[in-house]
Amino acid sequence: MRRLLLVMGGLALGTACCPIPVPRKVSVRPRIEVTVVDADGNPVPGAALTLGRWIEGPPPETEVDRWTEAADAVGKHVFDAIEATESTMPLMMHGVPWYGWRLCAEAPELGAGTWELAATQPVMAPATARVTLVPGERCPEP
Repeated sequence: MRRLLLVMGGLALGTACCPIPVPRKVSVRPRIEVTVVDADGNPVPGAALTLGRWIEGPPPETEVDRWTEAADAVGKHVFDAIEATESTMPLMMHGVPWYGWRLCAEAPELGAGTWELAATQPVMAPATARVTLVPGERCPEP
C-alpha cells in the first residue's frame, strides 16, 4: 500500500511539473465591424484603422499582431475573423495566454479614438465597434 502511494504521488508530481501541450482554438482576430465618427457623430471616410492583438496575461503585456486598414467612404470597415489552433501548457505557470484586441482610428485633422475587446469577453462572435474621434488625440505608438 505504501509503495502504491509513493508511485501515485510520484506520478502526480511528475505530471504537474512536466509541460503537457493541449491544443485549443483561438481567435487571432475576431470579426469586428467598425464605424468611425467625428465628435459630432458624422462618418469619417478614409480614417486610418490600426487593430492590434495583445497578450494581456501572463505579464508582461505585449503586442503580437497588428493590422492596418482604412475606413471606406461612409466611415466603415470590417475586419474578418482569423482563427488558429495553438498549443498551451495549462499545468505550467503562465502556460495559457489571454489575448485582447485594441483598435485605434485616426484622422489627422479630426483626432483619434480607441476601442478595446478584452480577453474576458466572448471573441468568437462578431463584435461591433463605434469609434468616436476626439480632437487633438493621437493613436499610441506600438
